[in-house]
Order: sequence, then C-alpha cells, then structure tokens
Amino acid sequence: MFLPLLICILLINRIILMLSVAKKPFILCIMEIIMSTSNFEKQLGILESRVDELTKKCTRLVEENASLRVSQENLRNEKAVILQKNNQAKSRVEAMIRRLKSMEQS
Repeated sequence: MFLPLLICILLINRIILMLSVAKKPFILCIMEIIMSTSNFEKQLGILESRVDELTKKCTRLVEENASLRVSQENLRNEKAVILQKNNQAKSRVEAMIRRLKSMEQS
C-alpha cells in the first residue's frame, strides 16, 4: 500500500519539476517519465531482491550465532569438568608422592 503511493508522489514531483525547469510540452514530460519509470521499477525490483537476500542472510547468521553460542557454552562446561578431573588427579598424585616419601623416611 505504501509503495504505490510513494511512486505516485515521486512521479507527480517529477512532472512538476520537468514542466517548470525544462519548459517542454506536457506530453513529452509524461513520455520521459514513463520511460524512466520502467527503469525505476526494474531498479526497485533489484533492490527488493537484494533486501530479501540480505534478510535471509541475516536470519541465517542469527541462527548460526545462536548455535555457536550453545557450542561455546558446552565447550566451557566440558573444560570445567576436565579441569576438575585434572585437579583431582593432581591431588591424588601429590598424595601418593607424600605417602611414598613418608614410607621412604620410615
């Protein structure tokens, strides 16, 4: 609804401008506008397809970003578990070393 109204307003402004500046007959102004309007509609179609493509890419990137955030959180959790197991193993090894030293001293 908004786009046809915008096109009409642009065409009316263009007619007024051409009539006031060019001093051409009305019919020539209209013919030039009709010819440029088809080019405008082509460009508008190209722009519309680019906007659609960008919207799809943006949606895909948002989904990919969410997926990466979940993966990152999973990796953080795995890292925390591995660090905890590493600390437990380190404590056990240190305890064994202390026992061996105490056995050696006895």
